[in-house]
Order: sequence, then C-alpha cells, then structure tokens
Amino acid sequence: MIDTLDGWESVSSLALALSEEARVLASEGNLAEAEKQLRRAIAFDTYCLKAYEWLEYVLDAQGRFDESCDVRALKRRSMSEIALW
Repeated sequence: MIDTLDGWESVSSLALALSEEARVLASEGNLAEAEKQLRRAIAFDTYCLKAYEWLEYVLDAQGRFDESCDVRALKRRSMSEIALW
C-alpha cells in the first residue's frame, strides 16, 4: 500500500498509482479500503479521472447511488476544466 509521498515525480503519477491500487482492492472485495485510496487520489489530483471513475464504481457497488451521482458531477466539472486548458 502506498503510504508515503516520497519518490513520486508528480501528484498526477501518485494519484494514478493510488487509483490502480484501489482497483485491485475493489476487485478483491475490499471496497472500504478502495474508497479511501480513491479519495486520497482525488485529494492529490482533482483531475485524475480514473480515480473518479473507480470511486463511482465503488460507491455503486455499495449501493450509495446518491454519492456516486455527486462524484459523477465532480468528474464532469473536472473534465470541463481540463477542456478549457
């Protein structure tokens, strides 16, 4: 598990690594830990679309559909901001 910020060249690469780690956790059925990792990834990089996608999946899998819709809206906002660059 990634628990240190040392050695990462950017917050983007750290966020992607956290997202990948969360994907593995989710596939093993550890949804709570996957959610924590994904929220960490988004906190580090609010433009990490993979983290948003996987967080939506994890929340849907837990039946937390309202929260999943909120995450989808945040992802859309991030996508709009990226498009403006």
